[in-house]
Amino acid sequence: MKSGNALAPGLRIWLEAAVGNTLTIQQLNGLVGLCHSMAAAALRRKIAPAMLDAGVHGTSYGDLAYDCIAELFEQGEDGALMQIRAYFQGIDIDAASDDQLLTHLRRIVFTKVSHGMVRFYSEADPELGKILRNIRLSVQALHNFTVVERFGDAHLIPALSSSLEHLPPFDRDELEAALRRDARPDDHVPAILAHLSRLLLSQSERSRIVPLTGVALAIKSLYVTQGAGESDHVPAEDPFTVSDILILVRTACREVLGRMAVEYVGSGKVEREMFRRYTEVIENNVALRITGGETDGHSLYSGLQAMIPTMSESEYRSRHRARLEYLARLAYKRSIEMLRANA
Repeated sequence: MKSGNALAPGLRIWLEAAVGNTLTIQQLNGLVGLCHSMAAAALRRKIAPAMLDAGVHGTSYGDLAYDCIAELFEQGEDGALMQIRAYFQGIDIDAASDDQLLTHLRRIVFTKVSHGMVRFYSEADPELGKILRNIRLSVQALHNFTVVERFGDAHLIPALSSSLEHLPPFDRDELEAALRRDARPDDHVPAILAHLSRLLLSQSERSRIVPLTGVALAIKSLYVTQGAGESDHVPAEDPFTVSDILILVRTACREVLGRMAVEYVGSGKVEREMFRRYTEVIENNVALRITGGETDGHSLYSGLQAMIPTMSESEYRSRHRARLEYLARLAYKRSIEMLRANA
């Protein structure tokens, strides 16, 4: 279909020229203008005027939109628009309809808007910006949620669960009230996300899809002192990012297990490769415990079985369970000591 979209009649030609690196100044201006209008419209839906006014001095929706899409128009040494060309080289532009091309462009613009909002919040509200970063770090490190884009917004869904998206969503007040019942103001962001995961999975009357920014705002509210005014809130200072926690946990586990390897491997009680597996399973187990993830009585067993699929539960109980549980207790204790020492 070559007629062109009514909203962007030159889009197909612009994209073909971007992929072929033959864009004229007029075509480039047209593509920039279209992306800018998409970004500005998305930002007006996402950021309230009052929030914008409280942000960086001189910022407008238009200015922020240009900031969001700037990366899309960075040029390589040959003058090509690197990101746009790379994205649309993977799409058969000739076979795609005009509406499909517009949808593809909208998708990458909205992704840039989501990233730009994190930067904006970091400048306008450093506490909220830090929480947003920690949420993304937690999801990337622990894989307890899946991040999906819906209508240009980043949303969270508990991993490996049904989204129940046909049901009404939680509004922010409901989400905040539910989290406040279970989470504590001194919980780290990963622990609060673990509470959120359990909350969403334990119910079947609401959609399990929740907006990332809404979750961040709900978490920020948990740091507000009970009964205090807005000006007296406790700073949303998560002492550690997820990366910090994982580094300390890995250091503590390897310190303990390195010392214990002399006893177990050196004496021939455990083969070196098996002890390496123990180390990996225990590191994951301790990290989940400290960040608030689920670690039921089978977590050590399931972790080891993932590495040794042929191992039965009876074999685990007779040969590995006592050693793993003992070593995991030592590693957990040392991890807590190191976190407290570095807080």
